[in-house]
Amino acid sequence: MKRTLLHLFFFLVISTSMKAQNAIVTAKEASQFVGQNISICDSVYNINILEGATYVSLGGNYPNAPLTLVILKEDRQKFSFNPTAYNNKRICARGGISKGNGSLQIVVKSPEQIITEQKYREINRIDESGNMYEPINAVIADADDPVSNPETPPQYIGGMEAWLDYLTKNLKYPTKAKELGIKGRVQVLFIVEKDGSLSDIKVIRGLEPGCNEEALRLVKTGTKFKPAMHRGEVVRAYHSVLVRFE
Repeated sequence: MKRTLLHLFFFLVISTSMKAQNAIVTAKEASQFVGQNISICDSVYNINILEGATYVSLGGNYPNAPLTLVILKEDRQKFSFNPTAYNNKRICARGGISKGNGSLQIVVKSPEQIITEQKYREINRIDESGNMYEPINAVIADADDPVSNPETPPQYIGGMEAWLDYLTKNLKYPTKAKELGIKGRVQVLFIVEKDGSLSDIKVIRGLEPGCNEEALRLVKTGTKFKPAMHRGEVVRAYHSVLVRFE
């Protein structure tokens, strides 16, 4: 029942006053909410469909958009329509805001995280001035959901020096990639569980398939991480690492 309510009210925002208040947060304002689950509403400027993921630029043109929606390759099949349908439209996306490769992003795992701005306004009773004209109660997400930007991030046991040493000793440069002169970085995203183990491991920015597979292998076979801390408690948290091929 709780999950059903959460799904139905996924886009409802919390109103703390009976007075009208601004209830629309734009992509340019996203930097104020890093680490929080929030709805962002803005115009779609670009949609880049790559092998590993689809990138939807909100509030500006790629690569300078203030916020990017990331739809991973394995999640694209959940969408019954082509994401390009969003092009040049105003939409609202709900999710945890995190930093990735120097820019802010929301990783979109399901179609329910994105709706048109018009629909968002209807659900939340928001007028054309961006004001909520009556209070709405929101259903809070499960407390055990992964945190996007914890106060103390997860850390590889031994720190960055140990991580780099592990890569140096264990990285196997794929033969095909080496022959083709392919160089660059593979970014791997995962969840660090409360016991330091890893789950939901995936490549979000890749290179040649062999490099992507090798990066996944390194992350999966490495030492456990020290879990994240948030508000004085051990929490599940998203974390990403870069594996360099050069």
